[in-house]
Amino acid sequence: MLEVIGAAPNAHTDIDWPTVWRESPEYQAVQKELKRLSEHTDEKDSRTATEDNDQSAYAEFAAGFRVQIHEVTKRVFQQYWRSPSYILSKSILTSGSALFIGLTLVGGSNTERGLRNQMFGVFIFLAMFGQVVQQIMPLFVSQRTMYEARERPAKSYSWKAFLAANIIVEMFWNSIMAVLSFLFWYYPIRLDRNAAWTDAVHSRAATLFLICWAFFLFSSTFAHLMIAGLGSAEVAGGIMNLFFILMFAFCGVLAGPNELPGFWIFMYRVNPFTYIMEGFLTVGLANAPVTCGYLIDGNASECQFCGMADTNAFLSGMNMSFENRWRDFGVVWAFCVFNVAAAAFLYWVARVPRNDFKKK
Repeated sequence: MLEVIGAAPNAHTDIDWPTVWRESPEYQAVQKELKRLSEHTDEKDSRTATEDNDQSAYAEFAAGFRVQIHEVTKRVFQQYWRSPSYILSKSILTSGSALFIGLTLVGGSNTERGLRNQMFGVFIFLAMFGQVVQQIMPLFVSQRTMYEARERPAKSYSWKAFLAANIIVEMFWNSIMAVLSFLFWYYPIRLDRNAAWTDAVHSRAATLFLICWAFFLFSSTFAHLMIAGLGSAEVAGGIMNLFFILMFAFCGVLAGPNELPGFWIFMYRVNPFTYIMEGFLTVGLANAPVTCGYLIDGNASECQFCGMADTNAFLSGMNMSFENRWRDFGVVWAFCVFNVAAAAFLYWVARVPRNDFKKK
């Protein structure tokens, strides 16, 4: 090579190699590539300058919140579907309990004792609340642990999308459980028979199902309220049991508002079970006659009379009215909304790192 270009000892060439290089096709190709790279750099600088004024360039996540909700909800649905043991256990817990209560009190009558049995059937139905909540919390903890260890550091999606997706999916499955539980509980204890006296069998059955549905949604959202800010399902379960006992004891069945001490009357009024219980009992029992029984001893010198003519008198003794059914339904939904909002707030306070927020 040195001899060809005239650089070797005793070597000489008449070819002007720099001129040959500048006139070669290779030189032209190199110049064209350099020009292309220069133009690409200018375009990138121009685009960067434009993006400096684009607020979306500073977004924390690659996808918008709506896309996050859609994709994360779809993913949680798949996770539930791939966990048939959880769905099966939820079905057995809710439907099995409802069927057991219904068969235990099957064919309730409208005697004074029969009305108390039907009231007891509704009261025990509410006891399902504690078990449903206890079942939800451990699954949420496992989902949250995976999110906080993997998706949150990777900025895959926001904590709001995670929390909303879990609440939505759990509400969906609890809605299905509400349908099954209603069918296995409402018709065996013959609450539908009371509606036949006013020719409102279908409308009152639909109303009572809506209240039953709201009860299951309240159970679901209350579970997320309890566990959202706590690290352990066991701790949340202990706190939940305290609330459950208070709600169960002060719902107006064990002691009416007129029998409660003045200090505790507020517990009756702020208690979600107060409105759930009133909705169940008034829609299930109202506007039906009461059968007072039979002659016990025809030779007796004293007789007793029936203390009530219809089921409305039985309900009024517990400070309940059929006219309040839609108010009760709305109040239960208000509690559901409060549970979701409070769960989001507690998660934000207790679980969201402060350095996740950008300083403007």
